[in-house]
Amino acid sequence: MTKLSFGWVAILGLFVLGFSACDDDDPVVNEPQTLSELVADDDRFTTLLGALESTGLDFTLNQPGPYTVFAPTDAAFTASGVDLTALSTDELRNVLLYHVVSGAILPSNNIQEGITSVTSANATGPNDTQLSLLVERTGSDINVNGLNVTEADIEGSNGVIHVIDNVLLPPTVVDLAASVTPLSSLVDAIGAAADIDASTTVAGALSGDGPFTVFAPDNTAFAAAPSGLSAEQLRDVLLYHVVSGNVRSDAIPASAPTLNGEELSFSGTTITTTSGQTVNITFTDIQGTNGVVHLINAVMVPGDL
Repeated sequence: MTKLSFGWVAILGLFVLGFSACDDDDPVVNEPQTLSELVADDDRFTTLLGALESTGLDFTLNQPGPYTVFAPTDAAFTASGVDLTALSTDELRNVLLYHVVSGAILPSNNIQEGITSVTSANATGPNDTQLSLLVERTGSDINVNGLNVTEADIEGSNGVIHVIDNVLLPPTVVDLAASVTPLSSLVDAIGAAADIDASTTVAGALSGDGPFTVFAPDNTAFAAAPSGLSAEQLRDVLLYHVVSGNVRSDAIPASAPTLNGEELSFSGTTITTTSGQTVNITFTDIQGTNGVVHLINAVMVPGDL
């Protein structure tokens, strides 16, 4: 019995050694990193990491998510000129949240040609509405609110990071219009309607607290619009595209007065002017800090022009 017992012990020992040798040869499997861990391990993001840690958002980006993060590099923070030390913790947190899309992964191959509006995690719009980010693709080039995506699709276990070359700041309705190509003619018109008294310019008016709702003609609409207007006439035309309040697409009234004093009538996505002109809303609910923008397919002309 004793010899048999020692024999079994020897055999079992060989099995143990064999399995140990196999374990030593097995490849090491690395667990995927969270977005917070990816930022912490990348030397390009030391400023971003410090800001995340000071606001507690590093903890948030360790959670399951999913999240899409537009991540400014250290060079991007320098280029922006933003003094992070001058911001309160809440202000810094809101700036950072404007770089985050919560609950969705937006890989670059899902970004369509043209403009896509996505909802950020920043809820500092009127009535705590979440602010929009405008992602624009032209061929292989991608930008967000006019800032270049310099590297896309750094994948984490809980989302994706896109690297950007500047810092996203919560935008007014004018800032939103200025950030995308299809509204460049509108921005030019706002500039052409400038007045000596800054408080009476369209840009000056729309940079106030608001809130405002802007029905923004795109470049194609401006190409077909009346020309030869004076600065004062152009200002009246532009103010005819603005109503008071943060009127999102699910709450558009039957009619509303514009900032130039005339009314617009609404039926679904169709707008009718006082002169009977009909215009279609083509893109809705681009949310800024002081109002919301809807794109339309024609320039609306007031009845007195």
